[in-house]
Amino acid sequence: MEVVDSQTHPPHLFSVYSHTSPAAGDSVAHASTVMRFVRVTALLIFAFWVWRYMRDTEPLLHGSLLIFHEAGHVLFMPFGEFMMVLGGSLFQLMVPAFFVALFAIRRDGYAAAFASLYLAASFAGVAIYIADARAGELPLLGGERSNHDWTFLLIEMEMLDQDTTIGWYVMRVGKLIFWASLAAGGYFAWNYRSPAA
Repeated sequence: MEVVDSQTHPPHLFSVYSHTSPAAGDSVAHASTVMRFVRVTALLIFAFWVWRYMRDTEPLLHGSLLIFHEAGHVLFMPFGEFMMVLGGSLFQLMVPAFFVALFAIRRDGYAAAFASLYLAASFAGVAIYIADARAGELPLLGGERSNHDWTFLLIEMEMLDQDTTIGWYVMRVGKLIFWASLAAGGYFAWNYRSPAA
């Protein structure tokens, strides 16, 4: 009969460890499934909110984008009148685009999908503003028709008669980003991996 020397053979080599019991494994799997549904539901709720904004301007989402729009006018002021006026719409798009890039670099696809949906909303807001250049029906800060950014910009570019066409194309970009974000977000929600992993 062979005798095992516990000094040369550590005891753990001869022990059978059960890291998780079947019940614990089922519990972990259930929690994981629940979290998947929570993530998907959160994404769908935000997507529905963005879609409502894209169909009919929603005040809260519009207000958040307006903050970036007005900040853009100030930030681009040193670059001349044209860039100062364009800077509102430009910065309104740049902020959500920055967060899409940031989360993508961090390999957090789920968070990037949320930022992309916000970017889609921003494109929609700019599209609606462009298409209103001649009609002037949107309420503006200060209430003066002369404050309409895209009336000024399209006159400067001699493209005022194309306002609705340009707006249509910008809206199509927004909708493309929306559906791509929703599809990618659904995938990342279901197959979520922590950025740290």
